[in-house]
Amino acid sequence: MQLRVFHGRNASLALAAARDALGEEAIILDTRRVGGGVEVTAALDVAEPLLIPPEGATAPLDLPPA
Repeated sequence: MQLRVFHGRNASLALAAARDALGEEAIILDTRRVGGGVEVTAALDVAEPLLIPPEGATAPLDLPPA
C-alpha cells in the first residue's frame, strides 16, 4: 500500500493533487484543516506480483520488470 499526504489551499486542490499523483483508484483516508489550507491523506493499494508458482505449474512465471 502506498500512503501519501497532499496539501492545498482548499479541499478541491488537495484532492486534485492526490488524484493526479495516485489516480482514480486512490482511497482518501483523512482530510483536515491545517494552517492556511487543507491536508489530505490518501492511499493506493498496489498489487504485489505472485512470487510462489501455483500448484501444478510447470513453466516459470513471467513477471514484469520491477
